Amino acid sequence: ALMPHLKSTDPWRVIGAAIGIVRVGNAGHVPAVIDALVALDWNQLDRHARLNWLRAAGLAFARHGAPDEPTRAKVLTEIDTAFPSRDAMLDRELCRILSYLNAPGIVARTLNLMDASGPEPAPDWLELAKRNAGYGRTVEDMIANLPPAQVIHYVYCLRVVPGPWKGDERKRFFSWFGKLAGNSGGHSYAGFITDLRKQTLATCTPEEREKFKDLGGAPVSNPFANLPHVQGPGREWTVEDILKTAAQGLQGRSKDRGREMFRASLCAACHRFGNDGGSSGPDLSNLAGRFTLRDLAEAIVEPNKVISDQYQFDFITRPDGTQISGRIIESKDEKWIIATNPFDLSQTVEIERNDLSKVTPSPVSPMPPGMVNRLNPDELRDLLAYLMGNP
Repeated sequence: ALMPHLKSTDPWRVIGAAIGIVRVGNAGHVPAVIDALVALDWNQLDRHARLNWLRAAGLAFARHGAPDEPTRAKVLTEIDTAFPSRDAMLDRELCRILSYLNAPGIVARTLNLMDASGPEPAPDWLELAKRNAGYGRTVEDMIANLPPAQVIHYVYCLRVVPGPWKGDERKRFFSWFGKLAGNSGGHSYAGFITDLRKQTLATCTPEEREKFKDLGGAPVSNPFANLPHVQGPGREWTVEDILKTAAQGLQGRSKDRGREMFRASLCAACHRFGNDGGSSGPDLSNLAGRFTLRDLAEAIVEPNKVISDQYQFDFITRPDGTQISGRIIESKDEKWIIATNPFDLSQTVEIERNDLSKVTPSPVSPMPPGMVNRLNPDELRDLLAYLMGNP
């Protein structure tokens, strides 16, 4: 019923019919859909029609596989010269489909856009968020360190372009991973960037893979290295002991010394506070606005009492009875990717789905108890004042 609409003179009717046909049709319908799309005059389409034209063509390939060479050539003839367009959203869609089709010179054109990219514009709601005395500064710092979304999209597109690339294109591309590692983009960000890099290496030639396997790779972090000095002597702190010590006063404590104790107690290995710390555990920024000192003391001394399902580890049992403890961070194809080190979620193992017999939540928190037991009362008060203050 939709096929006659492909011959319409109304671009929107053609594009709408194309999307409907590739959703419900089969691969045999793709040539007619592409012929109808390229019959439209690209230069006469407005911005929204161009975006939907690209999505219709992309959907045809996503649903029904890579096009044959004549179909590929028709699409490239229609849209290749349109990229770059100087319209960010349009360039995103153009780059996506042109990279998939391995358009001539797509790598060089995209790298030039990446290298010329400026900082991400602040969202419209930032000024409103900054009015909040408790959260405004944290939100502003977060926005300032957000990863460049447009660049990451281009990385995502170029990862499928097979090698060999020309000249220094691979070097320029892999150098971006080192730059992106300095941004903070949420709990899954680091793993996402690492996965993009792995997928790109898979499309390299063997020679490119050997040459660039280490460029832009994330440095191996060691949360136990170069820890600040702790004077001690420590003790086996209880919840009540912590509350009594805090009651002696947190005003005027050293923020710098509190930050050092945040690292010395390995809090920073898993938790973010302001711009400091890791992301495998809950963000502790603006803690005082959400929890009491008792809540904090109990979380430190008795981490198994309340375990968030967002950060909980699982026991993965194999058919032979052996177990792995870890967090399932990704499921792809027939494998599960499992992080096994709570201090470094980049340390992973892969398990075939058919090599699993049972998955049960672990009753033990990934956070060990007594992380502050090395601290003396003054050091503990500095840490508590730091955490209960503003980042």
